[in-house]
Formats: sequence, C-alpha cells, structure tokens
Amino acid sequence: MGLLAGLRGANRLVGWRRQLLRAKQATARHGLTDRSMTPREAKLRPGDPGGDTLAFLFIGQDASDGQMRLTPLLRRFDVTFSKDQSRALFDAMDAGLSELSGAIGGTPFFSLDNGPLGQFVTAHPLGGCPMADDPTKGAVDGYGRVYGYEDTLRVLDGSILPSALGAKPSKTIAALAERGIAQLIEERGR
Repeated sequence: MGLLAGLRGANRLVGWRRQLLRAKQATARHGLTDRSMTPREAKLRPGDPGGDTLAFLFIGQDASDGQMRLTPLLRRFDVTFSKDQSRALFDAMDAGLSELSGAIGGTPFFSLDNGPLGQFVTAHPLGGCPMADDPTKGAVDGYGRVYGYEDTLRVLDGSILPSALGAKPSKTIAALAERGIAQLIEERGR
C-alpha cells in the first residue's frame, strides 16, 4: 500500500519539497544526477494508507514515439515520449476510470505520471531495435536478422516490435521468436 499512499500523497506535497522534487527530477532528466527523488525523501505527511483503494491498470496503443538516449553528463539511460501524441488514449483511459469509479461510488484518481514522485510506467516495454522492411526504417528484418549482420546477429525479443500493440505482447513476441528460429534452422540446414 506504500505506492498507493505515495500516489495519493502527491497532492499533499507542498512548498519547498514540491520545488525540490521538480528540481531533482529536472537534474535527473538532463543527466546531472542519476537519481530521481524518492517518496522517502519527499517525507509526505501521513494520510490514508490506501486500504480502500481499487487500482485499475489500463492498456492501450500509444503513439510509439518514444526516444531512448544517454544523458549528456552522466550518461544515464533516459526514455521520453510526448504525451500530446497519445492524448486521445490518455483521455479515453481517464474517462474509462471515471465511468468505473462512478459505477461503484468511488472517487477516480487518474495518475498518468504516477504523481510527482514517478515517471511514466510501462509493464510491457517494446521497441528499441525495431523490425522493418527497409534498413533505413528499422534495425532488423522480419526474421530478427540485424541489417548489416544478417549472417551473425539476430534479435528475437520485444525490442523488435516497431510499435505498441494495445494488448499484452507475450504471444506476439513468442511467435516472432519462433518464426526467427525456424528461419535460422532452415538457413543452417541448407
């Protein structure tokens, strides 16, 4: 329940602690530090422990416009994406939560950023080494063969999915891996 208490406590974070949080997150985002602020550092005032909370996790197909990079100074791994490009999805999620909470007499709290203590969260990170028919548009072909290293290097995991699926990706990832392995066996059998 600590996470839920932290999410609810986000609205109680005021004054210099809120400013400290914003400054620390900005320095982490720009690579000046490798740590964002933690709930312990924020020292949220005591509140409802969250025992009456029902958490809903939403899944959807976002714009798949994320960027991965190493921050300039400390070379910290950072992932960013524009909320604006996926605004319709987030609005639909918020509306769905309002409808569900209204049906049970609850109070909705839509936490896209997990409150001021967190960042975007994904349970199914995808991409980074996207599959494409053209090497200028992706890193691997439809069998996971890395362009320029087709005979020696393959990638057969969730990183080859070029966009969000809007569904749990495990079966798609497994199918692509099996397809790539079948192609490898066929190539090696020649």
